[in-house]
Amino acid sequence: MHSAVYPGSFDPITKGHLDILRRSLKLFDHVTVAIGVNMRKKGWLPPALRSSLIQGVLLTEDLSSQVSIRVFDGLTVDLCNEVGASVIIRGLRTVSDFDGEFVLGMNNMRLDEKIETIFMLPRSEHHFTSSSSFREIYSRDPERAKGLVPRIVFKNIEAMVVKNSGEPGF
Repeated sequence: MHSAVYPGSFDPITKGHLDILRRSLKLFDHVTVAIGVNMRKKGWLPPALRSSLIQGVLLTEDLSSQVSIRVFDGLTVDLCNEVGASVIIRGLRTVSDFDGEFVLGMNNMRLDEKIETIFMLPRSEHHFTSSSSFREIYSRDPERAKGLVPRIVFKNIEAMVVKNSGEPGF
């Protein structure tokens, strides 16, 4: 069985993330979506909520048998070894993403030469889709942010905002 780890913040998961995930399943039997937690950064959504939203997407897209979700705060290569994955999947949206991803890939190679990093390009309609762009647009005009995330994610975020009287309050 060939498996891979797809790490990221997924804060929240976007249609761009989902595009990379779907296409990676053509290459791998199993993919672990690894929600990275950086204790020095406060995320927009708590990790457990990100995981729950991703699980909802997986069920809606009928991908839950091929994908697992893990929240982690360590080194990605250690998680790969833990789950038996030999590949790290990284998405590249723009040329400027390459510099940082190249450094991460080289560091991961130095840490564990048995683990490869592959870069995947999103479809053109997702080149400028990111969690941070969703959050920025959503904070100013939620309706215009709707197309950046899977429908179930948007509905859940909207429900939480309504529940909290217009404030995200996650």
